[in-house]
Amino acid sequence: MKNKLLYMMLLLFGMMWACNDEPEFPDPGLDATRSSIDTVRRDTIDRYVISMDISAPNGVESIQVLNGRNYEIIDEFTEEYRGMTEFTFDYTVDLTEIVVDTTLQYIVKVIDQNMRSYNKGFTLYVRKFSSPEISIVGEAEVLGLVSSVFQLKALFETGLNTIASYRVLFEGEVIDEQSFPDTLMHEYQYSQVINVEMEEGREYTLAIELTDNEGTVGRKEMGVRLIEMTRPTSITVVTESGTNRTMELFYDEGNDRLDSMLITIYSQVLVDGYLQDRERHYRYDFQYTDEGMVSSWVSTNVDEGEESDDCVFTYEAGRVKTVDMREGYSNAIEVQEWYDHGGVKSYYVGSNAILVDDIHYTPEIDGDGVVFSEYVTSSNRTNTRYRQHAEDMTAVLIPTYFPELPPLMLGSPDNIWQDLFMYKYVFAVTNYTYREGNEETSWVTYTTDTNGRLLTLRRSEEGYYGDIEYTEYQFSYE
Repeated sequence: MKNKLLYMMLLLFGMMWACNDEPEFPDPGLDATRSSIDTVRRDTIDRYVISMDISAPNGVESIQVLNGRNYEIIDEFTEEYRGMTEFTFDYTVDLTEIVVDTTLQYIVKVIDQNMRSYNKGFTLYVRKFSSPEISIVGEAEVLGLVSSVFQLKALFETGLNTIASYRVLFEGEVIDEQSFPDTLMHEYQYSQVINVEMEEGREYTLAIELTDNEGTVGRKEMGVRLIEMTRPTSITVVTESGTNRTMELFYDEGNDRLDSMLITIYSQVLVDGYLQDRERHYRYDFQYTDEGMVSSWVSTNVDEGEESDDCVFTYEAGRVKTVDMREGYSNAIEVQEWYDHGGVKSYYVGSNAILVDDIHYTPEIDGDGVVFSEYVTSSNRTNTRYRQHAEDMTAVLIPTYFPELPPLMLGSPDNIWQDLFMYKYVFAVTNYTYREGNEETSWVTYTTDTNGRLLTLRRSEEGYYGDIEYTEYQFSYE
């Protein structure tokens, strides 16, 4: 018994001795308090110093400065800091060759004498020399307009200089101008309704001139053309994952409205362990009231020859009252109140009759009318915190705009229908409606052809992991 007890004591003492002999791996103690992101402007600096505090108990063997984009070594220090343990490392970046807005990314890699390495990244945003800059909302090489009355929106910026004046010219003639002799502004949000005489089919030049307090003039030109709205015959919908669907549109030319559409949805399915392409085909047929509003739409699964959905709209005094599926479960909508302009103000949705109030509308470009601008997603219809709306309306008319279809969607909202059919104009961004800070949730870009017709429309947003997700509509015309 005594021998056994002695053995256990020796074993415990040995373990304690072994623990005391375990090697130490000192933390290099890189200074995390210094900002690794910075912004500078060329007006004020020719050289920028990357600086970081280093504490390397084992002593430094070498320091490398790497290109943060491709990880190539830009510079290496093998002698200057060898053996040092506590010091500030400075590295000078030459900015004299930079003439445009540029993002520089660096990684400082510290290797100690035990060959352990530690990295710290630096991002430097370098703004070019201050000069007048003009960003037109909805800018295009040629802007197609269906009316000679349109809204022009732009952002004026002059960097460290201040704004002195601006001029807006149509065919060389000044149609709007203003000076700011006593105002120290570096940025100005311009918005003005432009009313000019235009002949259909002819291209005109619209120009903006912005002058700063140093007398430097910036100029931005854009072609504008009065066009007759042409409806597309097909649309290809593309996402970051590839082609999502195609839509063939068929019109009732006599009544100038959508009659039906054939949708082909593309996906991949796993068959015997292999991914195979799959196509599903759906046909949508629209029926109308005597007053010209949609009374129902019917969706048919073409592959199976069966009706899949039948949505019915009812009206009261010419205004939409209810939306529901003819059969089966649905999140039925019943309008509670209308605005004076005739648009839906509030409605109940679902079997729990949840109230959705204060639907968002935006004033028309010209006149007293309004256009629908609520942005509905599956997560925000009834949750005030996530309610969104579209902003920064442009003068670009969406060629698939469907005014006969009330802007109310059942179930999980289809943003494709919303983007194509429910917005009259292109809106540049969407924002949270009830949050401070005007936080953007998505943004829209587009292209037009030389006739001003919309060719592509892309809505982008930041994904869950910080990547960019998008839906792009590609329009084809006969």
